[in-house]
Amino acid sequence: MPSDLTHLRSSIGASLERPVDEPWTLDPGHYTSPDYYDLEVEQIWKKEWICVGHVKEVPNVGDFFSIQFVNEPLVIVRGADAQIRALSTVCRHRLMLVAEPGACGNANSFVCPYHRWTYGLDGQLKSALHMERHRDFDPSGISLPEFRLEIWNDLIWINLDDDAPPLAPRLVELEEAMAVYKGPEGGVMAALYDKTWKGNWKSQVENNLEGYHHMGMHQQSIELYSPTKNVTNLTHGEYWTRHQVPYERGRDVTETLLSEAD
Repeated sequence: MPSDLTHLRSSIGASLERPVDEPWTLDPGHYTSPDYYDLEVEQIWKKEWICVGHVKEVPNVGDFFSIQFVNEPLVIVRGADAQIRALSTVCRHRLMLVAEPGACGNANSFVCPYHRWTYGLDGQLKSALHMERHRDFDPSGISLPEFRLEIWNDLIWINLDDDAPPLAPRLVELEEAMAVYKGPEGGVMAALYDKTWKGNWKSQVENNLEGYHHMGMHQQSIELYSPTKNVTNLTHGEYWTRHQVPYERGRDVTETLLSEAD
């Protein structure tokens, strides 16, 4: 009898072969199986470009924020050369974290709390107390590991796979549509929204990619200016899918809300 993982892999492959007018939802196991999730981590999350922030979050030299990405603690930081980098936060000495996940702010360096090994904004080891007494110790060869990072439309993307193809060429067709994410010159990040989704990641993706729920969950808000009845814009390429509900910009939302409230 085939294993649960074998069945799930076969099932999702078969779903891709179904006619467009005969769609079917994924099996429950695609959302609940730990083995299937582990497979996704290895084949998707550790190999694909993932958006982790916006350049307006780190506008100045020394600005940083740290995250935990599939068990890899990282810090996104703007260096003295104005370049934004994704660095491991694991000290190269005794593996303590030089920045805890969720930390943010501005720093001149990152200091390990265990033995105070100090790293520059580029990840290079700057000082290691008393280690100069060891004749074979060479700080120039020690630095926090750096992961691949690309800026696309002012969004910060990282990839844990050194062999993955570059991001930008894969999204050329989306440049114009996604240009809205480019921040204005001199603009600042006014507010940040950070939330942990208590469920499988596909549930969140599927919810955000469809406007079908506007007429139910958001009938008194989003549905008023982005009505589900206008869902016609579905475009896709080899590496991406874009689904957008058109906005009725001319509609007076305030007036509609007041009339429905009466």
